[in-house]
Amino acid sequence: MIVVIRYFGGTKLGVSGLIHAYKTAAENALLQAEIVTITIKMDIEICYPYDKTNDVMRLSSEFEIEIIDQGFEQECKIIGKILPSKYEDLKGKIDLIESVSIKRLKAIE
Repeated sequence: MIVVIRYFGGTKLGVSGLIHAYKTAAENALLQAEIVTITIKMDIEICYPYDKTNDVMRLSSEFEIEIIDQGFEQECKIIGKILPSKYEDLKGKIDLIESVSIKRLKAIE
């Protein structure tokens, strides 16, 4: 959407001059605009015992999980982001690994 605001209320430009001014302002705005690509990802948490680290890291790489935080304590944990389209497949593979769980942390941003 392009919005052009006219501050002057007079009629000096005339109809064709006003159309040209709006067109030029809109064109300049589009030429100076920057295209921003935003990839929507889902926040997830994967919990697992230490001995399952290799399995979880392999899945992390396979499903291109963006790891935000990671902890190696009594129970290991990964906080990350994944494309929503890949979540169900990842969940299916995680459900096959004993003692490993995954959950969504919040709604998609």
